[in-house]
Amino acid sequence: MGALEGEVLAVLSAAGRPVTPAEVRDALDAEVAYTTVATVLARLQAKGFVTRTPSARTYVYELAVQESRIVADRMHGDLRRSSDRRGVLQQFVGDLDPDEAAELRSLLRAAQRSG
Repeated sequence: MGALEGEVLAVLSAAGRPVTPAEVRDALDAEVAYTTVATVLARLQAKGFVTRTPSARTYVYELAVQESRIVADRMHGDLRRSSDRRGVLQQFVGDLDPDEAAELRSLLRAAQRSG
């Protein structure tokens, strides 16, 4: 997934409601053409990440899956492609702040208990 796709998904997640391509474009930090945003949204729809619904003279888009699922899938993909998984995990864990590390420990304990 490209950087712009990730930014568009973040905009959709933050909106919490169906939004038009123009609204997505306006919420992006970078200057991006309307047609570029519409193309990215169409690609995300084809991948199953967003849904599209007709509205007036345009379409509105919203997330089809939770943002956390998308990010987790991306993290798993990056880890699988790495030749040094231990190193990647070590870097990731080393960059966590204390609250994030505590949350990760809690989640790992819960995962171990549930099998």
